[in-house]
Amino acid sequence: MNYLWDLLILAVGATVGSFLNVVALRYGTGKSPLVGRSFCPACNTKLSAIDLIPVLSFIFLRGRCRSCRAKISWQYPLVEILTAVIFLFLFKSPLALIVWCLLIVIMIYDWRHKIIPDSLVLAFGILALAMAILNNLGSDLSLALLWGPLFAAPFFLLWYFSGGKWMGLGDAKLGLGLGWLLGVASIDAFILAFWIGATVSLLIVGWQSWQKDQKKLTIKSEVPFAPFLFAATFLVYFFKLSAFELVNNLFK
Repeated sequence: MNYLWDLLILAVGATVGSFLNVVALRYGTGKSPLVGRSFCPACNTKLSAIDLIPVLSFIFLRGRCRSCRAKISWQYPLVEILTAVIFLFLFKSPLALIVWCLLIVIMIYDWRHKIIPDSLVLAFGILALAMAILNNLGSDLSLALLWGPLFAAPFFLLWYFSGGKWMGLGDAKLGLGLGWLLGVASIDAFILAFWIGATVSLLIVGWQSWQKDQKKLTIKSEVPFAPFLFAATFLVYFFKLSAFELVNNLFK
């Protein structure tokens, strides 16, 4: 029975992930994610229910639109799987689930548009602050609240002294909520985010060179940082990954 319950939670999570994709794609367009059927962005054909089954439809359609055979972005199944996994971890923690759903939408939006909307990051920050307060009642609450500004400060300084060339102000705003969400573990997330960002950037440069892509990533390219912060936060929050332990293991 436990397996059936887990499968149900995964199915609910994947369905919510499908909705989060719609929220991120329609945010700022004036279109409500609650109104109107989904459609293929290539041919504008409205999708039927069978085309909208999380993950499975992507597999059965082999990643292509049923009508025009245009490629479907991997974003859709990946976000659905990611949300399903997060639901499995946090199904009994509704507030934490909402916080992570907001974080997923922020990650998608920043990846696609290279900007973090103030309204989304404000909502995330308020809920992360509420979590920090609730989780630290009766303990050192002042230190828990301090982690938000501490995590945001380096991003703010990078933005300020570079005039926005090295880092966006949105990353500093996001860092405020992440610091409250992670507490002392935000130190590990900070280090891991830059490691992940550097690794992914090098891989992209290598791939583009191999493919002889004309639109190459360079030192002057604008790279969204929220997805790297998300990845680091995910690893630290759910798997307790420590940057310092990784370094120690490498040099043993």
